[in-house]
Amino acid sequence: MFNQSNKSTVLRLLYLIVVHFLFSIQVFCQVESADSLSSINKDSLVLETTVDTVNIVYNDGDIDGPINYQAADSIVYDLANQMLYLFGSAYMKYTDIELNSHEIDYDWTTGTLTSRGKIGEDGELESGASFSEKSGVYEADSMQYNFKTGKGRTYAVVTEQDGAYIHSEIVQKNEFDEWYGFKTKYTTCTNKDHPHFYLGAKKSKVVPDKLMVTGGVNLVVQDIPTILYLPFGIFPTKAGRRSGIIMPQYGE
Repeated sequence: MFNQSNKSTVLRLLYLIVVHFLFSIQVFCQVESADSLSSINKDSLVLETTVDTVNIVYNDGDIDGPINYQAADSIVYDLANQMLYLFGSAYMKYTDIELNSHEIDYDWTTGTLTSRGKIGEDGELESGASFSEKSGVYEADSMQYNFKTGKGRTYAVVTEQDGAYIHSEIVQKNEFDEWYGFKTKYTTCTNKDHPHFYLGAKKSKVVPDKLMVTGGVNLVVQDIPTILYLPFGIFPTKAGRRSGIIMPQYGE
C-alpha cells in the first residue's frame, strides 16, 4: 500500500507529464503552421490592382490657343486667386482677337478678362479700350470678354461698319459674333464723341459684314429729334452695291 507521501509523489509526476505533453503539442502546432505558410507561393500574396486610364477631352468652350500679353507699366500675378493684372498700355492677344487698353484684369479660372480705359484727373475718359477681331474693330470705355465662351459685353462702344459708325451704350456679344446693342446710334458722321446726326434706336442687333436690324428708329439732327420715325430699321453693313437707307449729309 502506498503511503500518503508516495501518493503525493505520483500525483506530482502525473501532473508534470500532462503539462509536458500539452506543451509539446503546442510547439508542434506552431512549427507546422509556420511551415505551411512558408510553402505558400509568394505570388499569390500579391494584390492585383487595375487603374483606368483617364483621357482629358477638351470641349468647344476651352481655350484652344496661347494668350500673349504685355504691359508698359507693370504685370502683377495673384496666384492665390488665379488673377493676372496688366497696367499701362496693356495688350492681350488670343488667336485673331487683340485688345489694347489702359488696364486689363484676367481671371485664369473662368477665362474672363475685364479692360478699362484711362481716366484723367478731371474724371473724363482720356483713352478707351480697343477690341479687334475678324468682324471688325470696336472702341469702348470698358469691356468684358470670355475666351472660353466667346461672349462679351462692352460699354459706350463705337464700331465702324463699311463707312458707317454704330454707337451703343451697352453691347452684348454672343458666341456667334452677333452684337446686341442698347440705345444705339447709326450714323455716317465721323465725330465719334458727339455725332451731329444719327438714327437712334433703343434696341439693335448687328451681324458683322451683313446687316443691322433695329426696333423703332428716329432721325436726330444736332441732338433734336425730327418727325421722321420708322417702326423698324434694316441697315446693310457689307461693302458693295446694296439697297437701304441713305444717311443725310450736310447740303442735302
